[in-house]
Amino acid sequence: MDKPIHVLIVEDSENDALLIVREFRRSGYDVTYERVDTSEAMEAAINQQKWDVILSDHSMPHFSSFGALELVKKTGLDLPFIIVSGSIGEETAVAAMKAGVHDYIMKDNLPRLVPAIGRELREAEIRSERKRAEESLKDQKEILQRVIDNIPVMITMYDAKGEMKLFNKEFVRLVGWTDEEARHLDLMEKFYPDPGYRKMAWEYMMSATMDWREFEVTTREGGILESIWSNVRLPDGTQIGIGIDVTERKRAEEEREKMQAQLIQAQKMESIGTLAGGVAHDFNNLLTTIQGYAQLGLMSMKEEEPLYENLKEILQASQRAASLTRQLLLFSRKQPMEPFALNLSDTVNNLMKMLKRLIGENIAVETHLEPNLWIVKADPGNMEQVIMNLVVNARDAMPEGGKITIKTENVDIDKGYCDIYNYARPGQFICLSVEDTGIGMDKEIIQHIFEPFFTTKGVGKGTGLGLSVVYGIVKQHEGWINVYSEPGQGSIFKVYLPVSSEETKYETKREVISIQDFQGKGERILLVEDDSGIREFVNKVLTKSGYEVLEASNTQEALDISEKESGGLALVFSDVVLPDKSGLQLAEELLLRKPTLKVLLTSGYTDQKSQWSVIKEKGYCFIQKPYNLNDLLRVVREVLDK
Repeated sequence: MDKPIHVLIVEDSENDALLIVREFRRSGYDVTYERVDTSEAMEAAINQQKWDVILSDHSMPHFSSFGALELVKKTGLDLPFIIVSGSIGEETAVAAMKAGVHDYIMKDNLPRLVPAIGRELREAEIRSERKRAEESLKDQKEILQRVIDNIPVMITMYDAKGEMKLFNKEFVRLVGWTDEEARHLDLMEKFYPDPGYRKMAWEYMMSATMDWREFEVTTREGGILESIWSNVRLPDGTQIGIGIDVTERKRAEEEREKMQAQLIQAQKMESIGTLAGGVAHDFNNLLTTIQGYAQLGLMSMKEEEPLYENLKEILQASQRAASLTRQLLLFSRKQPMEPFALNLSDTVNNLMKMLKRLIGENIAVETHLEPNLWIVKADPGNMEQVIMNLVVNARDAMPEGGKITIKTENVDIDKGYCDIYNYARPGQFICLSVEDTGIGMDKEIIQHIFEPFFTTKGVGKGTGLGLSVVYGIVKQHEGWINVYSEPGQGSIFKVYLPVSSEETKYETKREVISIQDFQGKGERILLVEDDSGIREFVNKVLTKSGYEVLEASNTQEALDISEKESGGLALVFSDVVLPDKSGLQLAEELLLRKPTLKVLLTSGYTDQKSQWSVIKEKGYCFIQKPYNLNDLLRVVREVLDK
């Protein structure tokens, strides 16, 4: 079967055209042809018919092969164009080939024409297949680009030399470089400025591993993109990277770890506080007995007696122990407070003389106190304790001398601050800060400074309770404390306390009372105490001081004694926590029997077991254990004379 072929012949001679057609037919082709000899006719033929090959004479009266070739190029056709000429010089033939002619055949050698056309047709088909493949590849690449641009992870493709060939919009969005910029930059150098880190990243890219690896990518703006990448290496060396932005996740993890650490620290501090509050009761009972009997012993001895100094040392040791207990209770926030409206700038000013004596001459003290400082509702003694402890801590951080700066200021806390310090809350606060120029602290020490008994001082140079007391007092006043410090850069402690709308100011009242005023006048006192040591001590003290004492170890015994006395009691002095009922319940029952009975309560507890709020509400007098002999006599006398 003859092979069909469509041939456009650009030829002014009909006979020469027929010779060409005969040559095709002799070679087994079924020829469809058209002869043209002008550019207009050729252009019309090209537009009306699809041709497989164009054969053109070189020189014609109205046209030439170069004109025909230009027309073919203009139309964008890609098909064999062969010159068939009776006369063409070698230079002209070379120029024609350079211009785009595929071959040239002399008219006296037409048998060579068909094989040449066959060769050119095959090459044209190859070119066509290649073009179709390129167009298909281009289409596939465009489809691939659209697909990866809609994937919400970073995707990159590098060749074996490390040159980036493809990336998606998510990658551009996160790293900041545009498509055009990215294609002309050494992105590996931009992403990883550190040579060592860049080498590690490159080795991972060149490996065949698909393990997820974490990388810190430097963005166009100089920020750090926390990301994880998986790498796929194709046989030709192409690397496909899949990256996920984990910056926010890492920040959330760090914040969660930070909050977890804060929670653990708070729980640890709370546990220590609970322990301190629980131990305080028994410890206070023991100290009451120790102090009391030491004082009784001293009162019955002369200073020159051998045991006098020993008892004096016992008394002083018990007083130090009582002070230690009070600090523990301040830390644990178990100590009852008596809050007043305070201006802390005034409090600092009133303490300045004492503070200067505390810190010595080699340390300068500078104050920056807000003259219109907002008012806080706070316990005056506790606030003085906070200021003194912070100043003493600053002094100890400057063994070679330095400067302490005390500052008060009004601050508005916003949500942004609370996002950083999750224990804070928005609102109006006053800030009391104490800054030193001392040795500073590292992060490890800062994590422990508020723990009781933690100290960086040598053995015997501090209890380690100063800052824990500050922490406890500030917490009890619903505030918080921040610490900023670096080794060798000094430290600054900032205490934040909530503002109060109250205007009543605290005024110090000092009253001098002579010990002779403490003596009894034969009044009958009902002493209710379950601790036998304390009960015996108090009985002795009150009896020697002119009172008549009736003892009871629980509420039932006290009620029985009251019944027998038929209203002859002047005062009930009772522990709050008793084995059967509370001292408050006992007082209520006794007052029903005798409304004029005076009530004095005591407790070694300082938490809710002491029922301090109820005692204040009822207006009962109270003395905290441990109490010494003088305080006991003074309070009893004051209650009876009230």
